[in-house]
Amino acid sequence: MDLDAIDYIPARYQSQHGGTPTLIVLHSIECPLEGNHRARNVALWFAGPSSPRASAHYIVDVDEVVCGVQPPNVAWHVGRANVYGGSPSIGIEQTGYARFATDEWLSPAGQVQLDRLVGLVAALCDRWGIARRWVDETGLRNGMTGITTHGIATAAGIGTDHTDPGANWPVDEFMARLNGTPAPTPKDDDMPTRSYAFATHATSGVWLLAGWDGRYSEVVSHLDNDAEVTNAGNAFSPANLGDQTALLDVLLDATPRFATAADAATIADSVVSRVGPDVARRVADELATRLRT
Repeated sequence: MDLDAIDYIPARYQSQHGGTPTLIVLHSIECPLEGNHRARNVALWFAGPSSPRASAHYIVDVDEVVCGVQPPNVAWHVGRANVYGGSPSIGIEQTGYARFATDEWLSPAGQVQLDRLVGLVAALCDRWGIARRWVDETGLRNGMTGITTHGIATAAGIGTDHTDPGANWPVDEFMARLNGTPAPTPKDDDMPTRSYAFATHATSGVWLLAGWDGRYSEVVSHLDNDAEVTNAGNAFSPANLGDQTALLDVLLDATPRFATAADAATIADSVVSRVGPDVARRVADELATRLRT
């Protein structure tokens, strides 16, 4: 994600600071996941005359990311932890409710928002040198740097009285995506996102459709089906498999539209039988690299 391309709507309440951020704090706005311009409207609220004495560096929804405070300035988002270890913490608001169950956070809309959040956090970690690790209550008390939530900061005695984004927020899924295949920023016409990585089994060379953390069932359950598996399969004709370059082009066009993991494996078997497992593995490695860029 290009941090410099994010729209900036200056929040009314913020403070100047020259330190380097070392902690990212995640929040929930306490509103539905889907709706018109929720992130932008929250940013405008933080910027307006009726703003609460609060702000956030970034606000994320299903459609976009908006910046309210530009690091390293301090946002007013988490009480004493606004400045953590002498450095400003970065506050990120996201749509959703702290009362959500995990499956609500991982609904189709939630998946898209999570991808966008992962892209934002990854870019912030890279820019500021923030560790891509989860910080729990004990870690915060010991001054550990990384990523946490408002609720954890509260439990550690350095937040306010808030518990967002709640105990059911999908930490494991978030961290797996953050530390796995980088997720691209979703586009308006990219619902769901197409950052699907393909990997081959170490011995058989059979392709498996995989998500960022290997839990491909969660990914394929949100695929749209505007291209049938049979049409994707037709792309794997002998004429198209003459060399590795042609195969890569075919795979890049066809793989984002497999309907199920079984369909992907069936077509994978066909590919492997035609080009051999060694070539298939090399192609898989190259394809995964291209899908990550």
